[in-house]
Amino acid sequence: FYADNSLAVTEDLLRHVAHNSEGLVVDTFLSTRYNTNEKRHELLVHWRCLDTVEDSWEPATVLLQDVPVAVKAFVRSH
Repeated sequence: FYADNSLAVTEDLLRHVAHNSEGLVVDTFLSTRYNTNEKRHELLVHWRCLDTVEDSWEPATVLLQDVPVAVKAFVRSH
């Protein structure tokens, strides 16, 4: 991903690039949980352009790498 501070890079664009390889873009976070089997915190993700049946629990550590601004904003608001 090419970065230049003179470009107007929006959070939406960053989310798109972060998930472009899978074609998935985070729309919103719905909930949190601690998965005792995996010993990790997870966020319930609603994916842009997908139905709610496709919502999925994703590791918080992975999401923090992919969309840190969105994760931090969600955590602060909850």
